[in-house]
Amino acid sequence: MSSLKRLQKEYKAISQNDNSITVKLVDDNLYHWKIEVKKELICQAEETPLSQSFRKWQRKTKIDRMTFMAKFPEDYPNNPPFIYLVQPTNLSGVPNGAICISILMPQGWNTDTLVETLMLHILVHLEHSFISPLTETINTEQAANEMFTKFLSIHKYDF
Repeated sequence: MSSLKRLQKEYKAISQNDNSITVKLVDDNLYHWKIEVKKELICQAEETPLSQSFRKWQRKTKIDRMTFMAKFPEDYPNNPPFIYLVQPTNLSGVPNGAICISILMPQGWNTDTLVETLMLHILVHLEHSFISPLTETINTEQAANEMFTKFLSIHKYDF
């Protein structure tokens, strides 16, 4: 299956689901998505440090979701997308919005991984790495990319 067909299929599947993850194309580009994860998925049954802080942040900002950006390579799904957290910010384990987990590295990437599943992995990562309070600033792609590149060099990954 070509990259374009795979992205169309995944985009359509997420768009048609009535769930807690929504997607929008950025500038009508199928290779650049804005992904929003609604409060219901972030603040599930148990009270966790992330969900408690998210609820406080939500009361203050009136924003009921986390926003991510995803950029897919032309050879997707053979290589993973670059995904970064736009808002909220100041999550420990996600400096400048860079999400550095093995599933997003070429060595840990599985071509069968769907975007929706990937977002669940990211939420688990955020929950396990959460320490700091959330802030109202917005992470930029450039800052996230720089931090991601720094992580790769520290861990000696090629990307």
